[in-house]
Amino acid sequence: MKFVEQKLPSIFASLIIIEFIFSTFSLALSKDEKRLIFQVDQMFKYGNSALDKSLQDPILRSSVVRQAGQLETKKCNDNVEVGTTVPVGHISTGICKRVFLESNAQSYTRYRISKLADGVHVKLRLGLNISPYKSEERNRYLLQKAQACIPMIQSVWSRYNIHLDLIMMFSDNNFFLDSNYDHRITLADVSDKLIRSSVGIFELSNTFAFWPRQSFDCLQDCLQNNKNSTDQPRLCKNSCENMRQDEFCKVIMHETGHMLSLDDEYEDDDCPDRTDDFISHEEAPWSIMKNSRENWEKIEFFPRHIRKIVAPLCHPKIYLKKYRYAHRKTS
Repeated sequence: MKFVEQKLPSIFASLIIIEFIFSTFSLALSKDEKRLIFQVDQMFKYGNSALDKSLQDPILRSSVVRQAGQLETKKCNDNVEVGTTVPVGHISTGICKRVFLESNAQSYTRYRISKLADGVHVKLRLGLNISPYKSEERNRYLLQKAQACIPMIQSVWSRYNIHLDLIMMFSDNNFFLDSNYDHRITLADVSDKLIRSSVGIFELSNTFAFWPRQSFDCLQDCLQNNKNSTDQPRLCKNSCENMRQDEFCKVIMHETGHMLSLDDEYEDDDCPDRTDDFISHEEAPWSIMKNSRENWEKIEFFPRHIRKIVAPLCHPKIYLKKYRYAHRKTS
């Protein structure tokens, strides 16, 4: 009996600590909120049928996906000290064994994630390779077009209460990454070639195609329908410019997703190992890592994407064990 009496205070203290831990966790996310995230996670495998019947309206589905993403950010935001910054750097291996495309074999993930007074910030700095095949004026024009995409891409990430600090600048074309940027990129500038010829020849590009598929079709249709026009090239280029820029921005958003550690989620005959288990089944909204050609309001990042990106900030020990990346810093 004395033994029990002696142990009671420590037992009660342990119970209080356990209760405090669980109450703190439950304050972060309620049971309904956890259930919501679980349902949205199940959409990856089961599509829209994973959601309750009351959430089958496309507008409601988008709202639910955004809410679940916000909850993932909230979990991280509520448990990290303001001023904490984590430099992230590791090699990611995508679900594709083909080796002739580097982005689908091994890709380098590098960015910084911070908890500031106004929330979670993800900083990504891109250095644009200066092409010797283009004039200085053309290189600057391409950079301006890429920079024009930044506000729209940031607005998508803000849906989940993530501040994306995306910076684009000219790189020095060195093989080694300059300390001023995280990734070197090249823009495949084919617009002029497509206007002058029915066969466009792409430059070797790291990621971003300046004249993507849909606007290419627009251009070809315009050239076909205006054969007798003396101003055919300029007319068609101007006619398809808005579509080209819109699609170009979505390409950048998808590809920067890779730079933040996200994998492709679409079917690809060249990637037989990317089986159905690794393919997104969401529709309206679609995953940006599967289908980035839909209307801006119909494409989303999902909770699984948010979790992976904020993991170094929220779960540093787990992330450090997996990738052995740069140490956690608190300013």
